[in-house]
Amino acid sequence: MSGKSVIDIFREIKRGYYGSRKNVFDAEHYFFRWYRPVSFYPTAVLIKHGVSANAVTGFGAICLLVAFAMLATGQLMLGALLYLFAYLIDFMDGNIARYAGHPTFFGKMIDGLVDSLTFLLFMALALGNARYGNPVFGASVELFLGVATAFGFLFRAYFYVRLTFILSQVPQGNVGSEGEASAGQGGVGSPAVTAARPLFLRYGKKFYFGLISGMPVLLVLAVLLRAVSVYLAVYFALFVLATLFEVVYGLVRVRRKDA
Repeated sequence: MSGKSVIDIFREIKRGYYGSRKNVFDAEHYFFRWYRPVSFYPTAVLIKHGVSANAVTGFGAICLLVAFAMLATGQLMLGALLYLFAYLIDFMDGNIARYAGHPTFFGKMIDGLVDSLTFLLFMALALGNARYGNPVFGASVELFLGVATAFGFLFRAYFYVRLTFILSQVPQGNVGSEGEASAGQGGVGSPAVTAARPLFLRYGKKFYFGLISGMPVLLVLAVLLRAVSVYLAVYFALFVLATLFEVVYGLVRVRRKDA
């Protein structure tokens, strides 16, 4: 438990944020500029009471799974609001770790694993909307959109991890197994990571990051407007159709490296 007041902790978090790279990162993710400042005060309260970053991550995972269960059972608005709350919690664990001055690899790992659960959102939402909501495209099409988008979300993440690894081997002429990779070749900011960035990140960053960072807020809006089917269609286009294009583009680039 910190001896400082909640207000003092809040001010320190705020000062640290505006002087960090996170501020620059959030400038590209439109909705992050709103989420993170909202998370500062609750973070200060948690720090004041000695709550650890990993505990917050675990609580966020529980909220996320409960939100998806609500969506799947037709409680669309409650599920959407809880998903938004869980999304805000995802900022708090990082705030705590940075305030403490010692973020850990373990913390980053479990935070990433919790983030990967997002694929369940699309299946749960499709199921709930098909059975209890307003499925504009019909129940079978809604379910297809949900499952396909979930698969696309996971496959896209795998593809870019793999593409980054392959491109990290090219400068050294090493196309061996993962175990032969040199340490640090695929680190953040390396030429391989930059080369593997999706086309959207280079030619449509604001639109792309807006859709990604806006998933919780746009879901609440979609439920209010009874436009969940449109929401599913938009993210199907983003994570399935656009990913197919990106895969072809990535394979062509790798093929050129062999020429």
